[in-house]
Amino acid sequence: MTLPNKLIYFKSSDKEHHQQPDMKDYANCCSPVFCIISGNVNCGKTSLLKNLLVHKNPPYERIVVYSPLGEATSEYSDVIDCELLDYIPDFEFFDRDIRNCFIVEDVDTKTGLSKDERYKLGRFFGVYASHNNIDVYVISQNVYDLLPQIRRLANIVFLFKNNDLECMKSLARKFGLKLDDLKVIFRTFTKYDSLCIDDSRNPSVRLRKNIYEVLNLQ
Repeated sequence: MTLPNKLIYFKSSDKEHHQQPDMKDYANCCSPVFCIISGNVNCGKTSLLKNLLVHKNPPYERIVVYSPLGEATSEYSDVIDCELLDYIPDFEFFDRDIRNCFIVEDVDTKTGLSKDERYKLGRFFGVYASHNNIDVYVISQNVYDLLPQIRRLANIVFLFKNNDLECMKSLARKFGLKLDDLKVIFRTFTKYDSLCIDDSRNPSVRLRKNIYEVLNLQ
């Protein structure tokens, strides 16, 4: 058998569920998606996520929401059918044969979780989700509240306007944005506007306002 003098592409059976981003609908994200949505209280973080969920095509077959409030929260049940948990589930909780969505709702992942829960959440963002048909969305009021591996591995980020640009600078820098870039972008934003940094798409549409409006820094 003669091998070619070039890289050979080997398919991974663990990743057959991977999905490219929808080129016509910017709200239909890739899979796996590791998404951060960060902003102040009452700026529209959950509303933005609901938009992403209802646009998902093919749709998720199971949506699980972790919230410190557990079943006491009703933020999602008005739009989607979901399961509410007050703990980070074990890895075996999800069925890899269906399309799963795991949402971490407004929790300080550094100090608000036990050591075991921090480990499991880090592994979800690291290896486990991409091999087991799980998309992960994390909502946070402050970027500094997120585990380092969550910030490092996110491929889509939504940042709402925040007076504390320094707290967003390190996350934006991961995508090649500088503090001056953020200042220019947020100059015309209201508190309800979000900056999308989408590393899964072509660079020409990577930066967008409110999911759909393409931004150009040039």
